[in-house]
Amino acid sequence: MRYLLLCLYFVWLTSAHKYSTRVVRTKYGPLRGILIQTPPVEAYLGVPYATPPLGSLRYMPPVTPSTWRTPRSADTYSAVCPQKLPDIGNRTEALLKLPRGRLVFLEKLLPLLNNQSEDCLYLNLYVPRPENSMDDIGSMLPALILIHGESFEWNSGNPYDGSILASYGHVIVVTINFRLGILGFLKTGARGSAQGNFGLMDIIAALHWLRENLQVFGGDPDRITLMGHGTGASLANFIAVSPVAKELLHRVILMSGSGLSPWAIQRDPLAVKRKVAEQTGCHGDLVEDDIAPCLRSKSLEELLDVRLEPLRFLPGFAPFIDGAVIASSVVTSVSLSDVGILSGNKDGPGYELADFPDRDLLFCLTSTESYLDLSAQDLEFGFNESRRDRILRTFVRNSYYFHLNEIFSTLKNEYTDWERPVLSALNYRDATLEVLSDGHTVA
Repeated sequence: MRYLLLCLYFVWLTSAHKYSTRVVRTKYGPLRGILIQTPPVEAYLGVPYATPPLGSLRYMPPVTPSTWRTPRSADTYSAVCPQKLPDIGNRTEALLKLPRGRLVFLEKLLPLLNNQSEDCLYLNLYVPRPENSMDDIGSMLPALILIHGESFEWNSGNPYDGSILASYGHVIVVTINFRLGILGFLKTGARGSAQGNFGLMDIIAALHWLRENLQVFGGDPDRITLMGHGTGASLANFIAVSPVAKELLHRVILMSGSGLSPWAIQRDPLAVKRKVAEQTGCHGDLVEDDIAPCLRSKSLEELLDVRLEPLRFLPGFAPFIDGAVIASSVVTSVSLSDVGILSGNKDGPGYELADFPDRDLLFCLTSTESYLDLSAQDLEFGFNESRRDRILRTFVRNSYYFHLNEIFSTLKNEYTDWERPVLSALNYRDATLEVLSDGHTVA
C-alpha cells in the first residue's frame, strides 16, 4: 500500500508536451492526449465529464457535458473547485496545531490548489500506451478511480499523477475534481428535498462518463475499482452502497476511513444551513424554504467567507443523509443509546450502515491513524495525564450523546498500560493516539 501511495504522489508533468499520435473518440467528442515516457503512458488531462456548474447550474445536480467535433487537446489540468485553503502562513502558529511533517506536506500541496474556478468538473486519465489491438477484448485494462482525501472542503484530484502506477501497474488511473465545501456539501433544499450532496453527485456523474467512454481508452467498464483516502474513503463508501451507483463500480478500496468514521457525515445539516443563511443574508423559513436561488445571487467570495467552526473531531460541510444518494434504504435506524458514531441528530434516531453490496472490498489502515490530531510539540515530547484526559473528554463529548462518563472511564481503563508502574509523557501520547485512531477510523 505504501508503494501505491508513492505512485500517486505529486509527480508533475513537464511543460514540453509530446502529443500522442492516437485520437480517442469519446461519446462527446475526440481527444488527443500527451505522451509520458515512463514506459509510455498517455495522459488525458482536463477532460469534461459534466457541464460547468455556473449561473443557474450552481447548486444543481451535474448536467451531461456538451459535445465537440474537432480533436480536443487534453494536455492541461483544469482549475480546481473553489475552496478556502488552510492558513499555514505563520509556521510557528501552524506547528501549534499540526505535526511538522504535515506542515511540510501542506507547503508542497497548497500552491497547487490556487487556480480555482466553479468551472471545475473535469477528470484526468492516465492510460498505458496500447500495444495490442483495441478490438481485442482480452486486452481491455482495469480502471482505478481515485477519490482524493484531506477534506470535504479543499483539495483536488489534479496533484495526484497516476502515470507511474498506470505504467507499471497496467491499469488506467483516473483522478476527479468535484465540488467541495459550501458548493458541494450544503443542504440547500426544503424539508423532504434531497437537494444537496452535489459533490457526491459529481463523482457519480464522472463514473457514468467512464462507464460510457472507458472502452475507447482500452479500459474494461466491468472492472472499475473505486479507491478513496481519508474523506475520499468515506465518499467511496457512500457511493458503493448508494442505490444510484449500483452498476458503476465493482471493487472498493477504503484507505484510512469509511462511511462509519465519526467525521464522515454531517449529523445536523439543518444547523449548517442556518449558519450559511445567517452569514449570507439568505433568510426565510430554514425548514421549508430552498435557499439555493438566493445563494446563486451571491458572489463566490461571499460563499467562501462562510465559517462554520465545527466541534473538534467533527466535520463542517460534509455529506448528509439525503434520501437519494445516501438513501434511507441503506441505513438502519437504531436507538441513540446503541449507536456508536454515525448519528442523525441529538433528538432523533442514530444510524448505522445496514448493508454492503456483494463486491470486493479492501480496507487499509496505518498503525497511527490519528497522527494529524496532535501538534508537533505533543508528538515530539508527549504530554501528561491531565492533557490526555482533556483530549479524551473532548473526543467523547463530541462523538457520543449518552453515558459519557462511563465511556470516558472505559477508554482510560482499556488504553492504559497497567503493567507499567510509572507512565511517561510518551506513554500517554501513544495511548491517546491509539484511542483516537480506533475511534476515528478502526472501530
